[in-house]
Amino acid sequence: MIPKATKSVRGSGNIYRDFDVPDADVRQLKAALAAKIIMTLDKKGLSVRKAQSLTGIDAGEFSRVRKADFRRISVERLMAMLNGLGLRLEVAVKVIRTKAQNAAPAPSERLRRALQDYKDRTLDARASTFDWSPRPKRVRERAA
Repeated sequence: MIPKATKSVRGSGNIYRDFDVPDADVRQLKAALAAKIIMTLDKKGLSVRKAQSLTGIDAGEFSRVRKADFRRISVERLMAMLNGLGLRLEVAVKVIRTKAQNAAPAPSERLRRALQDYKDRTLDARASTFDWSPRPKRVRERAA
């Protein structure tokens, strides 16, 4: 079977914005800061416990950063982690107005449906919040 030609689509540089995720810019910033934290920990050979002793920030937060779980960590906290690890930050803000012709093309319909399905499964419509609790495991009964 001969594979069909695929079409490449250039993204905006922010995966969250490409998939219309709320707070896309904040999530992108958190991901960039977390990547720098992880690179610094690896470069210095620090465990989360050693990072805790250096910075005074709980080891659990460093562990969440390593697992890319940023939901309960603020941008300010990530910056404090970097400062505690001996890095200094310089933040520059640039506001860009987007135009329809400059926007990244919409993702394929299949990806759009998959993302919508994910949102539908995790969004509690009544509270308008995400439910990140683990799904209950199915238990099989043993035949006697």
